[in-house]
Amino acid sequence: MKSLFPLLLFSILSTGLAVLHNRAVALKQPSPVTRPVMAALAPGQRWMTDARTGFEAILRKAAGPPRPNDEARRLKAELERYKAATQNLKRKNEELSNLLQLKEQVPYTSVVARIIGEGDKSWAQTATIDRGTRDGIRPRHVVVTKDGVAGQVTGVIGPNSATVLYLTDPSSSVGVRVLRNRIPGVARGEGSDTLSLTYLDKTADVRVGDAIVTSGWGGIYPPGLFIGKVSSVRTNVSGTGRTATIEPAVDFHRLEEALVLRKD
Repeated sequence: MKSLFPLLLFSILSTGLAVLHNRAVALKQPSPVTRPVMAALAPGQRWMTDARTGFEAILRKAAGPPRPNDEARRLKAELERYKAATQNLKRKNEELSNLLQLKEQVPYTSVVARIIGEGDKSWAQTATIDRGTRDGIRPRHVVVTKDGVAGQVTGVIGPNSATVLYLTDPSSSVGVRVLRNRIPGVARGEGSDTLSLTYLDKTADVRVGDAIVTSGWGGIYPPGLFIGKVSSVRTNVSGTGRTATIEPAVDFHRLEEALVLRKD
């Protein structure tokens, strides 16, 4: 019987406290039970909070001090990206400005075009521009840049696109002459980054560094447009003539904008 007394006492106290708590809640008054219970639990809660804070401090100490270099590197990388984007925008603005100046100088109606695609260079040296029938573009229109001749339009795809055949394509050829002494020849594409200057007499005075311009023969390219410079000269195996290599003035790997000369 004595062993049941503590249990009986706990039950009576629990019932009484529950009645007092429910009555206080029903009357919307502070519970006489909650505050003592919270007070009794407070030391334990404080101990748990202190223990968690101390454990977090140990973890921070083990991790070591913050590394400001990481933030500095991130900011430096972001700055470099911003500088690169700014330089790219500046370069494009300069190229467009040069094209607009060239447009005012050439004696043709011209249209500024943007390169929007390139062909498979293992098959053909071509590009697609964002100008077409709506802009009056037709085959045989010449395409130039501020540096020199790029090629000619060979097909119009639609109102807003056309195909350009680069000078470097193996099927491309243009009548040219040496600017220094007017020696004539033909510049042919080789499917690479250079052109061949052919049909030169074996005594032709062609030298490394000579500027090559269009001659106007053939009726496509007007005379006097810059093609490039001679980078090497050799005598043919037969000994009956000479062949020179021309370094094109246009960098076809970086071509983004060009000017289409319309023959209106």
